[in-house]
Amino acid sequence: MEQRNVVRGRSVEASGKTIEQAVENALQRLGKSRDEVEVEVLREPRSGFLGIGAQDAIVRVTVLLPIEPVEEEPTPSTAAPAVEDAVVDEPADVGEADAVAHSAVALDEDEAPFTVTVPPSGEWTQEAILNLAHELLVELLTRMHVIADVQAYWSEAADETEEPTLMLDVVGDNLGIIIGRHGSTLRDIQYLLRLMVGHHVQGRVNLVVDVEGYKKRRAEKLRELALRKAEQVARTGRPFFLKPMTPYERRIIHLALRDHPKVTTQSRGQEPNRRVGIFPR
Repeated sequence: MEQRNVVRGRSVEASGKTIEQAVENALQRLGKSRDEVEVEVLREPRSGFLGIGAQDAIVRVTVLLPIEPVEEEPTPSTAAPAVEDAVVDEPADVGEADAVAHSAVALDEDEAPFTVTVPPSGEWTQEAILNLAHELLVELLTRMHVIADVQAYWSEAADETEEPTLMLDVVGDNLGIIIGRHGSTLRDIQYLLRLMVGHHVQGRVNLVVDVEGYKKRRAEKLRELALRKAEQVARTGRPFFLKPMTPYERRIIHLALRDHPKVTTQSRGQEPNRRVGIFPR
């Protein structure tokens, strides 16, 4: 692709044992072919000695977006005038089948705006929301210079009173930087992503960002708490209310006790103070 007729779009960084493998990993994340991107090698691979000191290659791959020339219609008396170079903010439409809408959320004045793909129908289905959240989180991590992949899926609601949860699990190496002390950075990333997704879909989306099973370990502790309090309720015959929790955490409690023979659960209250009550059967 001739670069004088393109503008640079989204970039991602990826790693691999070789430069080609790193490029291929980036292309898969971008959904582009080799001739649609520009590749910058950030770090050469190194084998080390007996595996010690080895390091992967790191590349930055940038999408190249074509710009169609803007032409004026000829007048009846003269031929078409010469066209001066046009400044184009968005790539020209390449056909109805490939048409997409774009919108952006700017982080700050020094960063390029986040550009995301909006479904042509304008309908935010679960699949469209999943793709949006995945795209935004990958872009956010890229701007944090974090090389990682994101696995996204919807988990079913525990009961009819709860919402399904969109789970986004970040996987990669050396991800402690995005967890932070007691998960503080991870909570900030999740909060920011919820704002960004909600801005685009014009509504609240229940999503959870996890890193290498960090919150999975938290879920195990919640299950242990649920079973312990269930035994207390079964023994005393008195209901017990847990502290306010997120929809994701409440779902863990409900599922942990769904088949318990002596207690049942129910969520009470309004967000953000909604909590799970454990009741004797």
